[in-house]
Amino acid sequence: MLTKDLERFVIPDTASLRDAMLAIDANWREVVMIQDRSERIIGIITDGDIRRGLLDGLPMSATAVEIMSRDFISVSLDTDRAAVLDLMKSVRIRHVPVIDEAKCLVGIHFFEEIIGASVR
Repeated sequence: MLTKDLERFVIPDTASLRDAMLAIDANWREVVMIQDRSERIIGIITDGDIRRGLLDGLPMSATAVEIMSRDFISVSLDTDRAAVLDLMKSVRIRHVPVIDEAKCLVGIHFFEEIIGASVR
């Protein structure tokens, strides 16, 4: 079961690109995770993924699954902050989901929070 704070970062696998855009706009973190019916995270979408999908001609009604990254980077609960920061810097990403053994979202690391920068 997702916490209220994490709910805004997750959309179902039946969501459209429009739904993904609305979720990203609402959470202001430029990312959303795709969850299947078993509450497992099966993909991740960034605002850049949506932009590229639209530029490729996908309609707003296309499913988010069509543009999600299935090979996303995640960490486990026991990964320390220094390791997460090193990972983010090495692959140039700004957010890393924390996934448990059941592939469920239990947290998200954001680059700005790890380095202590103010966010919005």
